[in-house]
Amino acid sequence: MIKIRRVIFLLTVIVFLVLVLFPPYAAMKLPIEENVHGFIGYHPIWKPPTAQYAYEVLTGENYDPVSGIDLSSYKIIFNKVRFIFNFSILFLIYFVLQIVFRKKEQKA
Repeated sequence: MIKIRRVIFLLTVIVFLVLVLFPPYAAMKLPIEENVHGFIGYHPIWKPPTAQYAYEVLTGENYDPVSGIDLSSYKIIFNKVRFIFNFSILFLIYFVLQIVFRKKEQKA
């Protein structure tokens, strides 16, 4: 049973590293009063999404550089709420599994 708990710990660490290396991002269009924003997925920390990608996700159309659309009003942000939610769920599952296997270990 101790081996199972160690495997659970190792898997939790691996998933946490994946969460850190591929964090969630969101896009927003400024000014904030327009309230145009949305989740744009998980991307590698070494290659975050671009303003062009934010434009494409928020408008639903491909960006055409000839069109003269100003991409400076499209911002990419780290989605802290989703990251904290994912982190919380991961550790909730971890602690529940640890408790379950600890109780099974004590019964044996």
